[in-house]
Amino acid sequence: MANTGNRKGEEVVQLYVSDPVASVARPERQLIGFARVALDPGAAARVTFSVHPSRLAFYDEQMDFVVEEGELTFATGSSAGDLRCEGSIWLKGGTAAYSQRTIVPVTAKVSGAVSMAEAGGS
Repeated sequence: MANTGNRKGEEVVQLYVSDPVASVARPERQLIGFARVALDPGAAARVTFSVHPSRLAFYDEQMDFVVEEGELTFATGSSAGDLRCEGSIWLKGGTAAYSQRTIVPVTAKVSGAVSMAEAGGS
């Protein structure tokens, strides 16, 4: 992300996940994490999210809290209507059961705000 303006600014980078092939109907897009980033004029930063599989769990038809094997799509942006980056992963290992008490929160790391020239921007 970059601040191309001439005033200091802040943005909330939001992380969404989609699971279109789950065994039960899932939200089209589910917010699972976010990070607030402050940038000086002309600065850029990289936000990296770490997602533990437990954060992807949902209740299946038997009302077990599980994560299923399959393709998941992650997207980031300033809102669900303004997604700027998307990628998919294949989660392997079959179905895993979790307890809601054991959900590991999503973490976000903001790699230093650097000038856009340093970051390769224009």
